[in-house]
Parts: sequence; C-alpha cells; structure tokens
Amino acid sequence: MGQHLGFSKAANSLRRLLTEAGVEPETCGQFDLISYGPIFPEIGMTKDQLRADQMLLHTPVRDQMAALEKKLRDALVAAGYPVLNMVHSKKQFDAAHWNAVRTAFTEHFPSLGRIDP
Repeated sequence: MGQHLGFSKAANSLRRLLTEAGVEPETCGQFDLISYGPIFPEIGMTKDQLRADQMLLHTPVRDQMAALEKKLRDALVAAGYPVLNMVHSKKQFDAAHWNAVRTAFTEHFPSLGRIDP
C-alpha cells in the first residue's frame, strides 16, 4: 500500500488517482484497506521452470482476476459508490467467484447487495 502512495511514477497509482480527485494523501488521517482473498492459489515459479512456462500458468489466472476486478469496479459504481480507477478487461468472470467477491464486499459496501449480480 505504501508504494502506491509514494512518489515513484512507476508505482504510485493510488497517489496519482487521489491527487487527480483533489485529495492530497498527506492530509488523510487514515486509509482503510478492504480486501478479499486469496481467490486463486498462488502460482509460484520453480527453479527449473522457464518464464514462458510460468506465463502459461499465470495468464489465465491473471485474466480471471482482471475480469473480477472490472465487475467489482462496475458494480460499485452502479451501486452509487465513487471509484477512482478504471478497470479494462474483456475477459469473462466466473459467476461463482463473482458471487463470493460480491458477498464479501457487500459487508463493507451495503448498496452493492442491492444491485443485480
């Protein structure tokens, strides 16, 4: 989380989005991080594995995660919550995973439970 608030242009996406929205991160008394997971098992690279072989395992999981992130972002916006970032993914999300994600986040964002899944 700290890196996302830092000054490195390669890793400060949260700082940039907050600043663009008129919020100076240094003026915030606290940040609440709400997360859910793990959703998928970690795919660790072994010593004998080639990077190309690792990517064959990683890419489908990455694409599924991107689809869930987009669905969550779009659902939060539809439920009336302000969301700073855009998520671009044309991949299909898994309905069972989405239901679990939605249920977990509805605890913190109650209006999320009022929109169609």
